[in-house]
Amino acid sequence: MTSENNNSAKNIFSTNSKKAENVTPASPPKFKKVTFYITFATIFIIIAAMLIGCSAKPVTAPAAPAPVSAPTESSSASSVVSSASPTESEPQPIEFPELKFDMVYPTDKYFVTAERLEYADGDLVLRVPRLELETKVFGAVPPEQREKFSNNTMTQDERVSFMRNDNSDNLLSQGVMLFNLSPLPGKTNANVSISGHRDICGKEFYYIDTIKEGDMIYLDYKGETYHYEYFRTSIIEADNWSAINCKDFPCVTLISCDPIGTHRNRIVVTAKLIGITAQADE
Repeated sequence: MTSENNNSAKNIFSTNSKKAENVTPASPPKFKKVTFYITFATIFIIIAAMLIGCSAKPVTAPAAPAPVSAPTESSSASSVVSSASPTESEPQPIEFPELKFDMVYPTDKYFVTAERLEYADGDLVLRVPRLELETKVFGAVPPEQREKFSNNTMTQDERVSFMRNDNSDNLLSQGVMLFNLSPLPGKTNANVSISGHRDICGKEFYYIDTIKEGDMIYLDYKGETYHYEYFRTSIIEADNWSAINCKDFPCVTLISCDPIGTHRNRIVVTAKLIGITAQADE
């Protein structure tokens, strides 16, 4: 009984040991699937990266912008010259020798010259670079007035009216005006006196107050150019006619109203004659 039991036990043990040797524990199915997916995804990413790297075009860094050099003095100067205003580009005054002239006209009384009576509109051309002005000067004497004045047949009232330029409104509506009492340019002590509006009609003398030291005024007359250099500016009362008196030097006088828009005073700009050139030399 005992031996049978022992044999049975051995058989059972040997059978169990064989089963134990032949049976391998199975991996959990979920873990196998996760491992497979991770491996597949890794391979896919590597292949995709290789394909993208092969097909992509090389990227070139943008070239650095060329350095901008600072403007030189010469380039700045050229731009200034190209845009210069007429005032800045005006001709420089000519160096003249001392001017010799004759003291022909009195300085203490009014008069009308025969040359003035024969004056025709535009015989004089006035140029004032500071005002950017170039214009002919009006002031022709009507034939009837010229004849009566020459023959001394004017009445006293007519004579006063003529010498005071009572017809100035008509002349000034056309442009700047030569006073009837003004002599004409020459190698004399003539004071060529010209009037112009500031705020109406052509406004030729609007900026007359800006004419200053160093500025030039030019008169073209009978083939010659008279060069005048600024001398002074003064304000006088409207009924003061002394501004157009001849001086002890040749000059040009520009006259207009002051303040602008009123007849209260007169602004007077005087320039001295410093030289004469032929117009062909301009």
